[in-house]
Amino acid sequence: ITAILVVMSKRIARPIKLLADIAHKIAVGDVDVKTDDIKAISREIEELTEAFTSMADNIKEQSLAAEKI
Repeated sequence: ITAILVVMSKRIARPIKLLADIAHKIAVGDVDVKTDDIKAISREIEELTEAFTSMADNIKEQSLAAEKI
């Protein structure tokens, strides 16, 4: 049972860790991030991944619009 719990916790923690890494990149201005490698193991992780993708895309668009001003 312990081995199963360890495997399950890693499957849950990995996408969250990847999203945290992406959040740190966005925080320092790197909006060219990819979420394609994140495998969602739950609907919640999938929604969070989609939200990060949407956020990065919106920041890119706003940055491009600001450059035109």
